[in-house]
Amino acid sequence: MYQNNLLKSNNRNLPGEVRDRIMRQTLEALLFEGIVSYAHTNGDWAVYGENEEGSKVIYTFKTTQKHSFHRIKIDPYSIKRNDETCEDLYVFLEELIQNQFHENQASSFIRELLETYAKDAQALRVQQEPQRVNSLSFDDIESLLIEGHPYHPSYKSRMGFSLEDNERYGPEFNQSIFPFWLAVHQDFVKATKLAAFDWQELLDEHLPLEDQQRFIKYIEDSGQAPEEMYWIPVHPWQWENDLQSKFLQAIENHSVVLLGRSSVSYQAHQSLRSLTNRNYSESTYLKLPLNITNTSSSRILASHTIQNAAKISEWLHSIIDEDPYFKDDSFNILREVAGTAFEYKKRLNLNKSNYTGT
Repeated sequence: MYQNNLLKSNNRNLPGEVRDRIMRQTLEALLFEGIVSYAHTNGDWAVYGENEEGSKVIYTFKTTQKHSFHRIKIDPYSIKRNDETCEDLYVFLEELIQNQFHENQASSFIRELLETYAKDAQALRVQQEPQRVNSLSFDDIESLLIEGHPYHPSYKSRMGFSLEDNERYGPEFNQSIFPFWLAVHQDFVKATKLAAFDWQELLDEHLPLEDQQRFIKYIEDSGQAPEEMYWIPVHPWQWENDLQSKFLQAIENHSVVLLGRSSVSYQAHQSLRSLTNRNYSESTYLKLPLNITNTSSSRILASHTIQNAAKISEWLHSIIDEDPYFKDDSFNILREVAGTAFEYKKRLNLNKSNYTGT
């Protein structure tokens, strides 16, 4: 059984810090979106909630207003409930959201906030001391960024991840991740790439020769021809929790061949689904779909987005390359160079929104 002490800290009340941040960002979002009524005088604001008896309660807090988009930022630890310091996240969510918004979305939103509560408290336990970033690589900085989304209330919900998953795959924990590879017959793959890139060269960036030879043997042993198969990396969480049963029939008829994990380790980026090759820093990133929800958004990759990404990247790059202003200022974009999607609806007759790709 997974053991994890969410309360462990260096003389810090980590759950208290997270509770206060969630309450602040939730109120800020409700105000910005015009969802709740409010009253304010200068920097003192008030909104009304409703308790379980149906009586009104008043939440007050101090704020500053930002120039960008006129966003309201609530001062840390300034939220009070009926003139007493508010520390109970559950009462806060019940009175400001559950009792006032009775739609199904309110319950799912509250669940996202509670998932954020647990996972951010967990992540804060491993927060490192501040470092001078000018001596660090971009990938090193990724694991030091622990704040999550600065505006969204459920900034670290990662719904679908357990706390053990969060520690294995969250960028804050800086763990090594080993993708699971599949070989998929070309009849069931939609693939696209930039003209300047070669499929074999891309594979060489991510798979050493020993892995490639091992994978080729697996394909040949299955009775398939290696030249007719696309090799697709899959996030290990996605394989373990979402894809095995869905792909069973395709595996049985060898439309999909299991290649296993590669020997190359990767590091998670802030987006969770983007991975950096730790063995070869000059390689392209992997962007792998995850059937989880973070910041109220699904993290899967639909087939049409995979097919369009490289084409749109090439179009944008051509515009920048031909523009003297951008060219002189060395402006550049991070291009998506290739993508593959296995459309197993053709084989399993499932909903077209279910894809795996990279």
